[in-house]
Amino acid sequence: MRKLLLLIFCLLICSFATLNNSALYEICEAYPSSQLSIYCDNLPVNYKGDFIVNGGGYIIQTNAKNGIYILDTLNNINGFSLVINSNYDKLKELLKNVKILKIEEVAENKVVYAYLPELINFCMVDGKKVNLQIAYNEQRVILGSPLILGSF
Repeated sequence: MRKLLLLIFCLLICSFATLNNSALYEICEAYPSSQLSIYCDNLPVNYKGDFIVNGGGYIIQTNAKNGIYILDTLNNINGFSLVINSNYDKLKELLKNVKILKIEEVAENKVVYAYLPELINFCMVDGKKVNLQIAYNEQRVILGSPLILGSF
C-alpha cells in the first residue's frame, strides 16, 4: 500500500513539473534566441553554463533554445524571465489563452498582469491570482512567471 501511495505521489509531482513548463516550452521554441533566466533551487548535474548564486538558489542564464533542455533537468523552478526582441503583436498568438487581469504603464512600457492556466506558480495581486507578467514596448517583450524577476 505504501509503495502505491509513493508511486501516486511521484506521478503527481511529475505531472505538476510538466504542467509548469508547457507554456514556457512553446514560447522558447518559437523564439529560440531570446534570453531566458530560470530561477531555481538547484543546478542541473554537471551544469557548466552561466548562473548566478541568488540567496539559497540560482539564476540560470541562457538562450531559450538551450533553456528547453535545461528545464527538463530541473524539478524546483521558482520562476522565469524571458526577454524577446520582438513586438507584442507577434507574440499574441502564443498568448491567446492568457486571461488579462490588469494593465499599467510604467515609463515607456505597458505592463500586463495575467493568469495562464498552464503555469502553476502564482502570487496574489489586488486579490487576484497572477502567474504571468508581461512588459512590452516597441522593441521587446519581457515575460515573467509568476512575475518578472529582475528589471524591465
